[in-house]
Amino acid sequence: MDPTIIGAMIQAAAGLATSLFAQWTKHDEKAESDMPKMRQIVSPHYNDLRGALTVRQVKVLKFLHINVDHEPRVLPIRRYVYPDLQMNEAEAHRFDNEFKYRLEYLCALGLVRGVGTSEYALTNLGSAFLLEAKDRGYPGVIL
Repeated sequence: MDPTIIGAMIQAAAGLATSLFAQWTKHDEKAESDMPKMRQIVSPHYNDLRGALTVRQVKVLKFLHINVDHEPRVLPIRRYVYPDLQMNEAEAHRFDNEFKYRLEYLCALGLVRGVGTSEYALTNLGSAFLLEAKDRGYPGVIL
């Protein structure tokens, strides 16, 4: 088979997979009706997800849940998670780059999605995890 055709087929399959993943992980009103289904997906894997997250990462999820109508940038998220952190501008820039890496980790888990190049939003999977965490008594998760 022609390599161009194979490349086009792979590219189309990758586009379809990306589209399906985006549909599955994005947060919108229609998805609220899918929340029981999402909770069924999260529930058996809750302990694995919880083990993969730090308390501060769960705090990020909570912040994104509170700000569901916005798609916050790194700085407001970081200020919520580390409210008492004081540093000069150069240190803040380096720290924000490190913090962005942590947000990308949440994206890789499917709990958060990147919007553009510097904004983030909670996915349906992330919302389902938070609801499960609240029901199971995760410290600090009050929605």
